[in-house]
Amino acid sequence: GYGSTYTSALPQSLHDQLDVYRNGSLSLNVSVPIFDSGVTRAAVHRAQLEAQNERIALDSQRHEVELQVKSVYLDYHAAREELTAAQAQQHTTLLAVQSAQERFKAGTAILVEVSQERMSYVLAQSALATARYNLALQSIQMKYYLGEIPWVPQR
Repeated sequence: GYGSTYTSALPQSLHDQLDVYRNGSLSLNVSVPIFDSGVTRAAVHRAQLEAQNERIALDSQRHEVELQVKSVYLDYHAAREELTAAQAQQHTTLLAVQSAQERFKAGTAILVEVSQERMSYVLAQSALATARYNLALQSIQMKYYLGEIPWVPQR
């Protein structure tokens, strides 16, 4: 800082007094925190714990996503196997219906047997349709979980 003083009680002129009675000061303050009651150490420790908790949460989320994708993958392959089995069942029951009809024409089978084989064929066709739709659903679900189909929020 820099300054000067003037008083009317002295016989010197204003200019002389300002020149003679000038003063100045210089100060330098240095603050070194030696002990902050452990606040900094506690804040660092808290931040490390929070970072560790976030890493654990991220790993948990990754494992959950991995399990979901594996589950959908296995469901997709099970649906493919179900479709293959349904196709084989439908083909087998078709052959059984044809065989029962031929035996009926030859007189070695009764009408009830033919009706039972036809019912089995209808059930096999129903199972085949269900398997096809299940495979389509699993395929869409697989694409969604792999990120190939974007999520669109409901309005």
